[in-house]
Amino acid sequence: MKVQLEIDQQIEKERIILKAQAQTKQINEIVAYIEKTSAPLIGKKQDKSYRIPVSNFVNFYSSQKKVYGHTVQEEFIVQFRLYELEEQLPDFFVRISNTEIVNLNYIQHFELTKSGLILIHLTNGEKTSSSKRYLKKRKGAIPMLKKVAFRLLVGVIVGTFIGLTLSIGYSFYYGGEIYQPARPEFVTYFTNELYAFLAAIALWSAMGSIFSLGSLIFSDTDWSILKMTLTHFIITYLTFLPLAVLAGWTTLDLGVLLEFTLTFFMICVVIWFTTMLKVKKRNSDT
Repeated sequence: MKVQLEIDQQIEKERIILKAQAQTKQINEIVAYIEKTSAPLIGKKQDKSYRIPVSNFVNFYSSQKKVYGHTVQEEFIVQFRLYELEEQLPDFFVRISNTEIVNLNYIQHFELTKSGLILIHLTNGEKTSSSKRYLKKRKGAIPMLKKVAFRLLVGVIVGTFIGLTLSIGYSFYYGGEIYQPARPEFVTYFTNELYAFLAAIALWSAMGSIFSLGSLIFSDTDWSILKMTLTHFIITYLTFLPLAVLAGWTTLDLGVLLEFTLTFFMICVVIWFTTMLKVKKRNSDT
């Protein structure tokens, strides 16, 4: 593709003309990019509205339920939320935190602090910051979906394996030489053992998935250790308990429930230690 620039000081308004043999995908992408980067954004300042090209904005940030846009010298209120701006801004605008979007063309340099924060120096003299974990999370949105799918698969496999192992124990204890997927109370809910077995597999898979997905709280959030631990315990306990009751692993009797809760807590402690060791090792490697 040949690009030609013509300078004409006589024209009153700039315009771009594309000449092509056909309207191809590449041409459409060029047109869309030009329209997106040249389209003005309405910014308000002192009860006045201004049409400002989006490329003139250095960054956007939210504060006190309002969104502000910075140019090199001025600040405007923008009538969009950050997620709306993120969807319509050109690709050279990047979300660096939950509260800020930055124009890559106005970044002067980066500075890595000892605490792991990334200081971003802008050409207008301002400084902002982001975290390595947040940038990885933004960069890895699609890989995150793959990670969730993988954790689900692992949870189903591990949960089913543990459930089958326990069911063999139940069979020896309750059924003698007859296989039982769970306690007799659970089997009586169904018309035959096959349906009971299929239902048990579904419950085992769900239980395994809860723990497998729950570990993402430790590996993929920026929360404090206390918040991660409490959130993980509450979510897994409240979702696991109904499944355990359905599977016949526990009842709502106070004594049995306390025993189950204690066992669950001990399992969570083991998971907590192993998960934190993995996270610590991964962070030290990066």
